[in-house]
Amino acid sequence: MDKEQSKNGSDIGTGREQGWPTRAAAASSQRQRTCIRKASACLLQVRIGQSHILTQSAHDLSLTGVFVEMNPDSVLLGDQAEVLIGLTDNNGRPHEHRITAEVVRIQPEGVALKFDQYDNRAYTDLVNFLYG
Repeated sequence: MDKEQSKNGSDIGTGREQGWPTRAAAASSQRQRTCIRKASACLLQVRIGQSHILTQSAHDLSLTGVFVEMNPDSVLLGDQAEVLIGLTDNNGRPHEHRITAEVVRIQPEGVALKFDQYDNRAYTDLVNFLYG
């Protein structure tokens, strides 16, 4: 067990023995949550492998990814996906953006996708959707 000494000489536990997260884990968790997220109110389609999923329920759409409710049985971590997002620009014109992504988390209710790089138009429309 890791112990530190307080100023008066008594041993203080670091919290690791109690299952508390380490500083590195806490910092990582904070980094994961720095982007604005929004429950999706836009058209969203996902293709993973040969499966096409038209989804009506996506959570935490952000500039870096999205969580999609779906049956995750045939999905593996690291699988490549293609996300088709329907957004409107500042003038109300609809635009569809095709963004490649990677499966980074699998849960019983769905999968988390991390976006790869995308073009400036997609970035602008996502920013307007999230911050507008």
